[in-house]
Amino acid sequence: TKRILTFSVPEGYTFEKPEAEHLILNESFGRFERHYTWVGHTLTVEEIIDIRPMIISPKDYDQFRGFCLKVDSIQNGDFIAHKAIP
Repeated sequence: TKRILTFSVPEGYTFEKPEAEHLILNESFGRFERHYTWVGHTLTVEEIIDIRPMIISPKDYDQFRGFCLKVDSIQNGDFIAHKAIP
C-alpha cells in the first residue's frame, strides 16, 4: 500500500526536518518506507507498507507486534512548522 501526504505552510514558515529523510524498516513480517521531500513551502511524505502474507505463529506474535509498533510510532510522529529565521 502506498500513500502520499502533502503539507504546505504559509510564506515565512518552514518545516523542521526529521533526523533522516528516508526511513526504511525491513523485517521478516514486512517492509515500511517513508520518504520526505521539500519543495519551497511544501512537504511531501510518501509511505509504502508491504505486509508479507504469512501465518504468524503464536511464538512470533511479540516480534510481529514490535514491527507494527515501530510503524505506528513513525506514522504518529509530528510534522513541526516554525517561523523561518531570516
